[in-house]
Amino acid sequence: MEGRIKVITPVSAEPITVDDVKDQLRIDTAEEDDYLADLIFAVRDYAEHYTRLSLATQVLELMLDALPSANFIDLPRSPVQSVTSFKLTDVFAVETTMVLGTDYLLDLDRIPARIVLPYNKSWPGIELHPVAPIRIRYEAGYNNTTNKVPYSLKAGLLLHVGLLYQYRDAEIPEGAMTTVKRLYDMHRNIWF
Repeated sequence: MEGRIKVITPVSAEPITVDDVKDQLRIDTAEEDDYLADLIFAVRDYAEHYTRLSLATQVLELMLDALPSANFIDLPRSPVQSVTSFKLTDVFAVETTMVLGTDYLLDLDRIPARIVLPYNKSWPGIELHPVAPIRIRYEAGYNNTTNKVPYSLKAGLLLHVGLLYQYRDAEIPEGAMTTVKRLYDMHRNIWF
């Protein structure tokens, strides 16, 4: 099932900090703090697209054009913390809000997380609106409190920032990126 992801609320706290990077790179001045913050953003963005995970808390919306034939809907960019709304819009633009526990269940322990139909239930048999009639809004990402970013991902982010910093005016050697990708590959989610 093909879907589109829209970022509703972007990341407000990156999984690594400028101070983490400065410690890694042994930088003692604040002259390039803004540049390092930009590199952190770029590296996290790259790592999220590469691994298909959310590395920091953000609110996403999955938009689908049809309900699946299966009894579940995979939620991209796990780990998912919660689903805040699940809405269907029919051809008359009437919106139906699906109810957790009655209309669907959540399996947040798997990656990718998924919405699952309860036993002996089926998807509503309504004629759907032709444009993105299914919208599932959810909070995804590691929150660094109860669900911390795995250290291998943090190490990959730090190494990746270091490479961008070191090779700011040149291409990063492929061998160096191979090391970064090996750290990311341990968590890469290949499905969506």
